[in-house]
Amino acid sequence: MTAPSRCAALFGVFAPLSIATIGGGQAIIADIQRQVVDVHHWMTATQFVNDFAIARMAPGPGSLLATLIGWQVAGFWGAVVATLALFGPTAFLIYGIAHVWRRHQGARWQVALEAGLRPVAAGMILASVWVLLQAL
Repeated sequence: MTAPSRCAALFGVFAPLSIATIGGGQAIIADIQRQVVDVHHWMTATQFVNDFAIARMAPGPGSLLATLIGWQVAGFWGAVVATLALFGPTAFLIYGIAHVWRRHQGARWQVALEAGLRPVAAGMILASVWVLLQAL
């Protein structure tokens, strides 16, 4: 696989996961692990846990995991693509949602949506913890 095709594959993994980050980045760790280890075989489960540990111990945002994976898969440009794919789609989506959210502050549907998303976010975070514990 060439470097550009690896970068495209990284974008294809991280951009959709970016949209699914309800509850913060921790919520998609299990999905990242599944894509990187089980689907694409870019690294082993042990390598993934090691990268996760480095990302948690390093100062800065937790999104360093995507950068590390991108670096291992396709070097410098892989790190850039994975990081931008993780932030770009969500940044545009949140900008649009924030505009609508402010206009309808306190609406019934908004309160119900927030209440419904809380357990979803908690469940996604627990799934991530489960996946990481299994790899130990």
